[in-house]
Amino acid sequence: MRLLKAVGCVLALILVSDAYFDCRRRGMSCNTGTCDINTGNCICIGNTSGKDCGQGPETTGCVGDCQNDGTCTDISGSPSCYCNDTFTGPLCELRRSQVECSGENMTITIRPYTGFVGAVYIRNQANTADCQFEQKTDAQSTYYEQVFNLREGCSAIVKNDTPGEDDVTFQREVIVQYNPNLETRLDQIITVSCEHIAANTSDLESTMPSVDVDQRTNLTRDETKSVYEPVEFEIQERSGGKVNPPIFIGRELRLFFSLKDTAVFKTLNVESCMAVNGRSGSDRKTQNLVQNSCPTVESFDVLRGPLARNTDQSAVVINFDAFKFVDSNDLEFECKVRTCKEGDTRCEAETCFGADTGFGRRKRDADFGKLQEEETVVRRRITVIDPHSAQIMTGSLSDSKECIQRTDIILTIAMLATAVFILFIVTFCLALKALRSRGEKSVDSDTDSTTSSGGTRLRIPRIRSVF
Repeated sequence: MRLLKAVGCVLALILVSDAYFDCRRRGMSCNTGTCDINTGNCICIGNTSGKDCGQGPETTGCVGDCQNDGTCTDISGSPSCYCNDTFTGPLCELRRSQVECSGENMTITIRPYTGFVGAVYIRNQANTADCQFEQKTDAQSTYYEQVFNLREGCSAIVKNDTPGEDDVTFQREVIVQYNPNLETRLDQIITVSCEHIAANTSDLESTMPSVDVDQRTNLTRDETKSVYEPVEFEIQERSGGKVNPPIFIGRELRLFFSLKDTAVFKTLNVESCMAVNGRSGSDRKTQNLVQNSCPTVESFDVLRGPLARNTDQSAVVINFDAFKFVDSNDLEFECKVRTCKEGDTRCEAETCFGADTGFGRRKRDADFGKLQEEETVVRRRITVIDPHSAQIMTGSLSDSKECIQRTDIILTIAMLATAVFILFIVTFCLALKALRSRGEKSVDSDTDSTTSSGGTRLRIPRIRSVF
């Protein structure tokens, strides 16, 4: 038994969305700039810059030297360090994700951006109290922290002989969920590792490897019900095509509403829409997406822009990225749609705007109550699965084989094309040589001989120079 082992800490980031800052996440903003809801990047104005448009002109006078590539900047008359999205603190001295390793435990600390209202927990353990992070506050900010046993509980991963022979690596995967109710593509996955090195040294090293991007895309079953309604309601691909399973978190989809009975009704309007976790009673959870025909502030995590209409207002489109509730893979959309006859102005488009997000309305409980004659509630359900879940692992082998087969075909075609090209060059060169040889023979014949009118060939002797 070894009396001493070196403990190494490795904090590897695998992000569902790029890096720590994305202005589409709940609680994050662009200050004086605007948020591009398609990319999650801020569009800054004036002399502001940076990920959240919070960086002003570079200056001096900060309370200390800014660390970890931080910049001393002045945007409000008081110099301060502006940190990149991986670090925080007055001098950018704190990583937003940190781990402290010991012989028995790992202490993980997560420091989200100010305004964070979500949850931090070990992956696949969202409902296990011991695997959830405790919210704390210090002089710097609010942060989340928890101590875990290296070998036991909360989805502990033990890798023997890693990274080297007789070494042991202990890992856990942490989920930073930015929406308190929904799992979305904007969440973060942080892989935390403690390496016990089998060597007689007590050096403690903490490193930050390169960041990989995991788009959380392409996985799930699709289930739809077809019920006759005056309104056709479908869940489609963003391009308008049919949705084919599996559907994964982050897949680009849309809700499509259109009139079935155009002989009676001329226009329609989606008045409200909410997402439901597919359960009933006390287990039922909802998330308002549209209220008063406008996206709600709470829908900013998943909706991609305001409601879109065709020119005659007989169809409405709501673009969104696939998401799921934490406790359910079932995702049901329940929407109230008004149909209007010719001349009825109640289906005209609303002007949607909001101070917090650039569009949308504040949340109000969706209460369909007693429907009017021209109002219809439509429902559709799909199944959305986290691609990191064990449920999606089947089929990966066949996909790999298919990929290999496609690669072989491409290589074969490339080789055949190369052979044809070489054959063409060789043929061309031989033909050119043959033509040149025939031309030389023809010149010699014209020089050395001529033909009489009777057809007799006469040879003309050459005269040699005596000089």
